[in-house]
Amino acid sequence: MLTKLEFMILFEKIIDGVKVSDEKFAQIIDILKCQNLVPFNYKFDDQLTQVQNILKIIQSNSIKFYELYLGQ
Repeated sequence: MLTKLEFMILFEKIIDGVKVSDEKFAQIIDILKCQNLVPFNYKFDDQLTQVQNILKIIQSNSIKFYELYLGQ
């Protein structure tokens, strides 16, 4: 499991368009699953980039995402 700092660093890299390893991306998704931002059966869209998948998650859960990450 990633630490909060590792999560934030990886998340920022992805948002900046930097591709991370599939394993690290899966760890990000696992954390988002634990926070109920994505369903447990979520599979990312292979036709989208990592950043597009993350932005799609944020768009679908904007209020909850804001409360968890930006409202602090």
